[in-house]
Amino acid sequence: GDLILAAPALPFERGCEAERERFAQLAAGPQARALLHLFFAERALAKAADAPDAATRARIARRLRAAGEPVPPYAAWTEAARACLAEGLAPRAEFIDVIAVKDCGFPALSGGPLHHAGPH
Repeated sequence: GDLILAAPALPFERGCEAERERFAQLAAGPQARALLHLFFAERALAKAADAPDAATRARIARRLRAAGEPVPPYAAWTEAARACLAEGLAPRAEFIDVIAVKDCGFPALSGGPLHHAGPH
């Protein structure tokens, strides 16, 4: 929004510079990191020999949905995701993040409940 409002008032070169600066800020932000996490996690899940099968994936999804609506602060989702991980339902945290986003509606811009919670 700010760049659109500033566009008519800035010289062309300064407008391009401002756009590059803003893009760099956004590319390094938490939402970009969350989406990159999911991008690579989805590919890992699709290729992994130890990925949860369809029945286990459905079990994980049911447990995550039972944790409640995916609204901040996501504590119940994180707890349910960590429990699934501890029980060995999925071998990697990023697999649970993908299931939460793709199967349960967890906000992708957060990267999944375990990514959002950070290291524990």
